Amino acid sequence: MPQGSRPARVGDLIREELSVLLQREVRNPDLQRVTLTHVRMSKDLQHAHVLYTATADQEGRRALVRAFQKTGPYLKRLLGRQLRLRYVPELSFEYDESVERQDRVAQLFAEIAATRPPDEGHDG
Repeated sequence: MPQGSRPARVGDLIREELSVLLQREVRNPDLQRVTLTHVRMSKDLQHAHVLYTATADQEGRRALVRAFQKTGPYLKRLLGRQLRLRYVPELSFEYDESVERQDRVAQLFAEIAATRPPDEGHDG
């Protein structure tokens, strides 16, 4: 069995469960519109680094940080009730900028393609 498989499986399980909890148990409407993209687990499964995205400007992101700081302990308690883990990991939340970077790269490629002349006579 590969060494990293258990942390990856636990991370996926936590991401799925947190997604459900944010929709059903958390009353903050800002957090209900968040998409959890990935959970990176420490090797000892004691810490879960939760990455999320949301359609929010800078001020909205600051509000999300405050909301996650306030709601984090509650989510950890709920996770402890739902999951069969020896220890419930500490949760930390971070905005996932990789999605925005992917969108920006795709936009740049589209701009490049739009400015290039059509390839005439290319035998490909």
